[in-house]
Amino acid sequence: MPMTSLMSNSIIIPILILTPLMTMTSNSMLLNWMFLEINLVVFIVFNFMNKINMVLCTKSSLIYFIIQSISSSIFIMMISIDMTLNNLISHQLINSIICMAMLVKLNSFPFHKWMLILINYINWTIFAVISTIQKLIPLIILSMFKQNIMFYFMLINLVLGSIFGMNSTLIKSILTYSSINHLGWLIFSVYISKMILLIYFILYSTIFLCICALFSVFNPINLSTLFSFNLSKTSSTLFIIILLSFSGLPPFIGITLKWINIEMSMMFMKSFFIMIIMMLTSLMNFFFYIKMILHPLFIKSPNMKFNNLNKTFNIKFSLTMISILISINLLILVNAI
Repeated sequence: MPMTSLMSNSIIIPILILTPLMTMTSNSMLLNWMFLEINLVVFIVFNFMNKINMVLCTKSSLIYFIIQSISSSIFIMMISIDMTLNNLISHQLINSIICMAMLVKLNSFPFHKWMLILINYINWTIFAVISTIQKLIPLIILSMFKQNIMFYFMLINLVLGSIFGMNSTLIKSILTYSSINHLGWLIFSVYISKMILLIYFILYSTIFLCICALFSVFNPINLSTLFSFNLSKTSSTLFIIILLSFSGLPPFIGITLKWINIEMSMMFMKSFFIMIIMMLTSLMNFFFYIKMILHPLFIKSPNMKFNNLNKTFNIKFSLTMISILISINLLILVNAI
């Protein structure tokens, strides 16, 4: 990376991180809107600094700018209406529209199509930032409203994110749908407390950044090309651990993300329905992460000897460990119920 690009990133990245932190300390919607716009401009600059192909960079920046600008315009318009026409329009209606504007920014169902288009024009670094850091300000703003409409979007994201992820074969699409599923968990965290939301977001972002960092090395496009590269045993093991952790399988750290929310759903909402939906969608997520791990092993040439598979990882050992972890997971859930 050129020295000028490195110095620019050393300035841009702290600003991307600082704007969400400033939003957390502000109770003014006007200030939050300003932080959103500053974050948008800085991110577009960051996008140009991390792209080699200027055509793709221009397309991705334009798509992202249009979507974010529309939702920000709705946000500031609703704030202005609430301040000027205080008694003429229902506060609940205004707050619900603001929540929907934030859900557009968060790539929520059914506003997710722009992200599926955008992933064709961005690299893994930009993809990681959009899926993590760029979601924090809208989530913080959502936590200030907690409208009932968010509950329905939570269920939609949990269910449809898992279903569409199971039917996808493109790596970035699978991770996008997985991120949508995790958005349902994040929205549920909004209902509980801001602290739970931040804990979930930090753990989710850490694991997601690790996945994108690993994929950026060999840049797989779909499941068929995922293991066409000669990975070392260390890289293969790291790859499996990160994906299983992101799927929320015990004893990996990813279970902490979902276990807190499931426990809180029983403590505060006492809803078995929500708990069952969470558990079923987690199981569906686990399925397509297992597909990412195991699918490449069975698409190799049929003449390939079993010994060659050891160059990636030992399939018998991996299946045994997965079976043990699934058994542990079931025992934990049975004891909890």
